[in-house]
Amino acid sequence: GRMAIPLLQSSLVVRLDVGGTPFHTSLATVMEGARQGSDVFKSLCTKVLGNVWERFKDGSAVPSDLVVQMHECVHFVDGDGQVYSAIINYLRHGKLPTMETASLRDNVRREAGRTGLAALEGMFSEQSGANHGANDSMHDSANNGVKDGAKEERGKSMAREQEKGREERGKEEKLTKLQVMTFLNANRNLSSMDLSGLDLRDMDFRGASLHGARLSKIEGSRFSGSDTSLRGAYLRGASAAEVDFSE
Repeated sequence: GRMAIPLLQSSLVVRLDVGGTPFHTSLATVMEGARQGSDVFKSLCTKVLGNVWERFKDGSAVPSDLVVQMHECVHFVDGDGQVYSAIINYLRHGKLPTMETASLRDNVRREAGRTGLAALEGMFSEQSGANHGANDSMHDSANNGVKDGAKEERGKSMAREQEKGREERGKEEKLTKLQVMTFLNANRNLSSMDLSGLDLRDMDFRGASLHGARLSKIEGSRFSGSDTSLRGAYLRGASAAEVDFSE
């Protein structure tokens, strides 16, 4: 039979459609939502991995044969895209994301309460306690703009830090060349995998499935379009010696 390869949850992409807004996030993020008690994310884990999902609650690697169909499925969540953008952000970083409007904050807090994300819901009351006095006086203060400017700068530098952290984590999550070779020898299914930045010049991808794979900045060799499936692959900056997309 095929060899099952253990895959990091952080390298597996889950595709969501939240009320018409598409999201790509990692299985690790979805699993974090389930761990924190959200009904929505628990049901997503069941859809992605079946009833055995709780085995991987501890963040352990998932065998490749369990996730064969993952790249093809888009899971629908009946919710608001902006709200879930904030929730997914929180699950990734463990911090309350910046939200532009009071109504968005209310909606995120309500959705957190409704779906069982108690920790996120709790963060709002902590924050409103801290902000209560400050907020009222800020509206009529003349240096409002100055404060906003400083806040925006802080926000930007935090975003840069997060981006750096993500890049650092990303380095560990990418497949190695050896893993790619193992996949090609096993079932040629590299769907939703992150191969970006690898030098794959001596490999033959004919007949491989690369649905939704990240191939940015790779050095590739033989991709033949008639029997390599590249639907939804992310190809920015990829270079390949022989690419033949004729049928």
